[in-house]
Amino acid sequence: MARRPDLVVLYNAGPNVTAARQLERAGVPTVLIDLNRLEDLGPAARTLGRLTGRAEQAESLAIMLDSLAGRPPPLSTTSLAFVVWDNPPIVIGHGSYLDQLATQAGARNVFGDIAAPSAQVSLETIAARDPHWIAVLSDSASPPGFAKRREWRAVRAVREGRFLLLPGSWFGRPGPRSGEAIAQLRARLAR
Repeated sequence: MARRPDLVVLYNAGPNVTAARQLERAGVPTVLIDLNRLEDLGPAARTLGRLTGRAEQAESLAIMLDSLAGRPPPLSTTSLAFVVWDNPPIVIGHGSYLDQLATQAGARNVFGDIAAPSAQVSLETIAARDPHWIAVLSDSASPPGFAKRREWRAVRAVREGRFLLLPGSWFGRPGPRSGEAIAQLRARLAR
């Protein structure tokens, strides 16, 4: 409030909804944006373009972003599991942006049958589904810490050191660089 913003943009999630109401009551223009899946990118760009007086530039960006969501994916040739937490194991399911990236990059998420964006599963389930790759969001070049734990050795991809270490700045949330994230993932899968 002390900075007197012309506009506050918030991710549309629990606490931010409350904050948006409070800001609006105080007279601060506020917008909540959904950015959970590829198809959210074009509408978000258009909304921000309209609100910032840059509708023409935003439309150009939105057209490119809309094409990402509508692009038919290549045939799935390899499988992966996104592990976002290791104890207990939490994986990415079908209702997520990362699942969409995997599909667009030509990979099959072995937990794509889970409708939720993420879910807790057993280590035995990961081992049974036998993904070719374990994908983790990490800005490190080193395998995740759980790779050294004995119980994780039950997963063949862990034993064989097949990790996709995906930088959060590219893969953490849908955005204008999503097309490049798809291309990066496709290149990493081809190794």
